Amino acid sequence: MRFLICACALIILNSCASLKLANDKKDITQLNLGYVLNSNINPIFKPYIDSVFDATINQFNSEGRSFIVKRQAEGEESDLTVVVKRAKYIKKSGVTAGYIISGLGLIAAPVTMLASSGGQWFIIFLYLPADRIEMESTLSPSLSAKPGKKVRTIVNSGALFTSKSKRLKKMSGKLDLALYDMLIKLDENKKR
Repeated sequence: MRFLICACALIILNSCASLKLANDKKDITQLNLGYVLNSNINPIFKPYIDSVFDATINQFNSEGRSFIVKRQAEGEESDLTVVVKRAKYIKKSGVTAGYIISGLGLIAAPVTMLASSGGQWFIIFLYLPADRIEMESTLSPSLSAKPGKKVRTIVNSGALFTSKSKRLKKMSGKLDLALYDMLIKLDENKKR
């Protein structure tokens, strides 16, 4: 149920913010995709982000779309630039804090408040730490219908109740979905 609500919210929010090709540039056959990792990105994410970009490009190109996507080569100009501005990975201490704070907020706080208020009221609280990747995407001014428009994308994944490898795989899957969705929207825009 929670997934369905989040998916609906993401669809609504993403439908409003997408990159669009200029009408006179819809004859492109190739799109150079470049991405930049800010220097403050946790190194644990780099191999996962690299593999996600490669897998997304391969999947998109294998489907016979109206253009192909190529990774920007050294010295080439990028048609679509994705800047990974921030990547936050919750360490073991943050996960432990999540368990402790949520345990206290779900058990100790309500019991104490019920006992002291004579059963009149109580409050619960949770701390749910989450891994997070924030990206900003722009089309080159020569291709964009709105030069300079940036689309911000945030990918979150809960850090509790899963191992490190599962968390990173889940983040990779969500990042892949966000990038693929961006390319599909550009493809649909090109066909209009």
